[in-house]
Amino acid sequence: MLCNLIFNRGFRNIRCILFQTALIPGLFLTNHSKGQNILVDLPSIPNGYSRASSIYAAPRQELEKGFTLSTNLATTYDSNVFQSSGDAGDSTQDSFVISPGVTGSYFAGSSSWLFGATLAANYDEYLDASEISGENYDLTAFAGYRGGKFIVSFLSGFGFHSGLNRFLAQNTEQYDFSNKVVARYSISPKTSIIGNLSQTSAFYQTAGLNDTTSLDAGLSALWSVSPLIDLGPGVRYGLRTQDNIDDLTVVGPTLSLNYELSKKVSLRSRVGLDFASSDLVDDTFVNWSLRLDYKASILWQMNLTLLRDTQANAGGGGGFDEVSIVRIGYVRKIRRLTANLGIGYESRSAVGFTTAASATNSFDYFAYDASLTMPVYKENLNATVSLRYRDLSSERAGDSWDGVQTGLGLSWNF
Repeated sequence: MLCNLIFNRGFRNIRCILFQTALIPGLFLTNHSKGQNILVDLPSIPNGYSRASSIYAAPRQELEKGFTLSTNLATTYDSNVFQSSGDAGDSTQDSFVISPGVTGSYFAGSSSWLFGATLAANYDEYLDASEISGENYDLTAFAGYRGGKFIVSFLSGFGFHSGLNRFLAQNTEQYDFSNKVVARYSISPKTSIIGNLSQTSAFYQTAGLNDTTSLDAGLSALWSVSPLIDLGPGVRYGLRTQDNIDDLTVVGPTLSLNYELSKKVSLRSRVGLDFASSDLVDDTFVNWSLRLDYKASILWQMNLTLLRDTQANAGGGGGFDEVSIVRIGYVRKIRRLTANLGIGYESRSAVGFTTAASATNSFDYFAYDASLTMPVYKENLNATVSLRYRDLSSERAGDSWDGVQTGLGLSWNF
């Protein structure tokens, strides 16, 4: 469960939008000189899980002040629960999955501040593969404050995730921690400075895996080229750590471009150079992060996510991964029905490896998904029919696989 914080013009309308999706969360602050939302939380690298119940993406819903609660129940068929290649000695196993879950949230705010928290938990019971059954939960807390020319926001998350992880090609359990703080100061109506600090850590409970952490700090100066466009240079420092290898540091210049056309088009982007160094790596990488939202009308909208960045590999072989991600999503309303279509591509290339095994731990991953959500009883009970096809092609023998997930999910909003 993720949360977007949106501070609209003059703080007269503060909203928190909750959604469950494979896309990456965003934290929005407003340029109070013109009401343009400034994206300060661009896409980030996913954790590698694609649980059966995750295909039932709940539609975005606005949070009312106070407490909200919803429950869900999904039944799914997974044609390849162990993500096996199907080769001799590595046959595929299918299974039905029963997944009950609950989501609760609290939100409060005024004209100058807001805070809240969300908790999402579910359990996946694999009827024919009980050894990978398990719970998953995420707790997120957020806060924001605006006073005069100064805006600051904070987001903190904690979660437990289990199941087959495509990054590591095995069944894993891990705790995830993340913290993010962003501050913006307007020097003049046309210029401002944004500073950000973020940290994400994964602590593995599975033998043979190593804990990882990514730390990023950035500082940017933005200039309002026009009422619709913000542009400016910056600098980023990053640290990638893993228990079994020396740290990787990345530092380099960045360029940010933001575009906002009313509520119809929203573009947030950053591109930069990483001068990377460690005992294993001495190289230069290009990084980028982009989120484009296009809402053509109340009937349909599209979004595009692009990302390229580095990450420590949790495997015993060590090393680091360069990750590239592309995803296109399409939403269409058909009378009372809502259709969602998505295509995603992910590429991971090992850099700075320590063993031959980690050197070939590179792959290309495609995911195609579709869903249809319809109201069943008033506005409280919704049903979602979903279908996802996944295909992973690895350079390491026996690690390539594909599979289908499909089924029906029900959600009740109290």
